[in-house]
Amino acid sequence: MTILLPSTATTFTGRSACVFKPARTWQTSRKRPRAAVAEQHARLPDDTGNPDLQEKLMNIIRVQIGQEKVKDFVKEESEKLRQAAEEAKDEVDQLSRLTRDRSNLAFDSATADINKLADDFEEQLKASREKLEADDQEFMDWEQKTAIKRSEGTFFQNLYRIKKELPGAQAAAAVNTEMQAQEAEQRAEAVEAAVQQTPPQSAIKLYVTSALTAVLSFAVVSDALSKSPSWGQDGIYIAIVLLLGLNLLSGKSK
Repeated sequence: MTILLPSTATTFTGRSACVFKPARTWQTSRKRPRAAVAEQHARLPDDTGNPDLQEKLMNIIRVQIGQEKVKDFVKEESEKLRQAAEEAKDEVDQLSRLTRDRSNLAFDSATADINKLADDFEEQLKASREKLEADDQEFMDWEQKTAIKRSEGTFFQNLYRIKKELPGAQAAAAVNTEMQAQEAEQRAEAVEAAVQQTPPQSAIKLYVTSALTAVLSFAVVSDALSKSPSWGQDGIYIAIVLLLGLNLLSGKSK
């Protein structure tokens, strides 16, 4: 479509007429988006692709795959370490319980043996004391009878009459009987003094203390040489051994 302008002074005819063609303006405006589209197509990679870009993308993918593998590896190793730690803890607990049970069993057995030995020794000591008491009672009866005879004045009279009337061997036998009586009296006095000076329970205490000290020392040495010693229990046993040793030394000094 053509638009003719009105003529003024000069008449335009034919090709000399001034014609405006808006269609060219529209075509020019349509060329601009086509140029932009062409520029965008020029910027995009072609069908063969950009090697640098593809290499970068492959590197990124490799890094991500490596990270995932590392995460999986760390997770798997962490699980293995956790299981190993739990198993080690169970083994240590089991070994500790076994060692404690063995120590308790050994201590109970040693205590039972010590108690049995102490009971046997106490029975022997009781029998010895009963015998000493019987001898002491017999001596006291004889001493009482002798005192009665002395108070009555018949002891020396009978003794003098025996020496005077009985000649030879009979007189010597009478003298020997008197000497034996004096020796028995002296022996009874010595036994009574020893019994009074040495209390019967001091020997039992000394024996039991020595045996218990030996047992505890053996338990400490055995536990210290084991694979997993219990230092807390060993410390308690050592303290008990020291106390028993001090008590033993004080008893000996007395």
